[in-house]
Amino acid sequence: MQHGGGGEELWAIFSTEPVNFKTGLGVLSLDVRQQVRPVQVKRQWRVSTASYSYRLTRAADDTEIIAWQWHPSGHSPILEPHLHVSDGPLAKRHIPTGRVSIESVVRMLIRDLNAIPIKKSWEAILSKSEQAFREAKRHAGP
Repeated sequence: MQHGGGGEELWAIFSTEPVNFKTGLGVLSLDVRQQVRPVQVKRQWRVSTASYSYRLTRAADDTEIIAWQWHPSGHSPILEPHLHVSDGPLAKRHIPTGRVSIESVVRMLIRDLNAIPIKKSWEAILSKSEQAFREAKRHAGP
């Protein structure tokens, strides 16, 4: 457990290994890193995302394709949620996004890149989980 800049407790949650999956672009890998903090909402304790990095790469050579990041108390001067693309005129730029849920990233992988979901009810599972994200976001900021 760590303490954030304001003295609040932060819990770090990191994926131990990136998840590989087949898509229309070949085998890709998703590395998910989140830092969360406990928040109390109406007598219930929940966790709220304090920062994140979702990194999509080619599994064969770890070449980054796109990365969604939010590190509001990091060392970078860019504190707002943003994404990076690896190629083209926007490479190495910070493209503003607003907060991005891991559910929306997984949904994009399944719907737009043809990743094969583990469960047939993937959309309902993601929607239910994302609703909790949206609810928590209302209480936690940007």
